Amino acid sequence: MTIITIGGEKGGVGKSTVATNVSVVLAQAGKDVLLINTDAQDTIGSWAAIRAEDHANKHVVHTASLHGKTVSKEILDFSERYDVVVVDAAGNDSVEQRQAMAVSDALIIPIRPTAFDTWTLDTVEDLVGQPRA
Repeated sequence: MTIITIGGEKGGVGKSTVATNVSVVLAQAGKDVLLINTDAQDTIGSWAAIRAEDHANKHVVHTASLHGKTVSKEILDFSERYDVVVVDAAGNDSVEQRQAMAVSDALIIPIRPTAFDTWTLDTVEDLVGQPRA
């Protein structure tokens, strides 16, 4: 079981795109994958609906949405049933992102090469340090 969180402090940098692509590649490699959405925007839900229609028989990626203070417990529960759990977190500091980071084996933080994106790195460094404690 592996838990990967795609997160960060900036919206619009491609977190959901990275999360969906990582999930599909892992499914193509034969892994049983669950892609969890913790963002109220629910890009993952829209992606899953389109993918189910267009690619119904290709490398299944299961999806779920989790919100609130029990996210870490639910992620750990799912991780016992799937080879890989990929979490798509919202582009802001949220309880869901913090909980996902606390139980993850890996954290991917996509950023664009702009000043606005790189300015978030100090905040993200602080966020990463908190779950470690």
